[in-house]
Amino acid sequence: MPGKFLIDNLIVFDVDSRTLSLINRPSCQDKNNTRRVLLHTPTTHFLALLIERQGELLTLDDILNNVWKNRGIVVSPGAVYQNISLLRRAFVRLGLKRDIVMTLPRRGIILSHNIPVTPYSGSVALSTRLRISLGQRLAAVICVSMIILLAALPLHYQSSARNYMDSYHSVSTADPECHIFLNRGFPGNLLTNLLKNKVLHCSEQPYNYITAFHGVNRYSVISCEQDIRKPAPDCLSRFYQQDT
Repeated sequence: MPGKFLIDNLIVFDVDSRTLSLINRPSCQDKNNTRRVLLHTPTTHFLALLIERQGELLTLDDILNNVWKNRGIVVSPGAVYQNISLLRRAFVRLGLKRDIVMTLPRRGIILSHNIPVTPYSGSVALSTRLRISLGQRLAAVICVSMIILLAALPLHYQSSARNYMDSYHSVSTADPECHIFLNRGFPGNLLTNLLKNKVLHCSEQPYNYITAFHGVNRYSVISCEQDIRKPAPDCLSRFYQQDT
């Protein structure tokens, strides 16, 4: 599904370039927010599928088939939740306040009709100097770039989906049955508050992957019955607002 889409009247999703670009800055947005994010290839296909079937509840099998299996790639269901985390991280970096991806326990995943998504015919302009520079270099590197891209794509396609959570580190808790994994740069004080507020339910879902960043008052929790890299981890993804 090639093209561009305007999400929430704020962010342009360019399927071809695999980018999310901020075009309108809300008055309350931190000026330090990123203005453009490059998505992994499967994350791009995942978001495109959500947009194409907006308002429709997608099962894990629907997503696995359309994003990976139909392209000759086999991954575990955990890859779906990993890409939900990647999408949420990208939107948070761009300053979007609303949760784009909704998960319904044991049912599926949906992009709500309440999120306005429309085809976008404009362009996110580069500076004149940058356009000239790119034009001068393009002819010299395009052949080499295509060869490298075609050679690396299968490896990148699989590793980006399977190994994203490998960058998370485990932490010890008083409950040995509760496995908690945090992303790099996780704010140290957040975990204490999170455990005190009993956000995690380790008796039902002992594997928890938590994503948070300094200066951002939202965080994502993926809770699974098994390790997310197992064939059927049975996960639930939630999005929380920190108490201020």
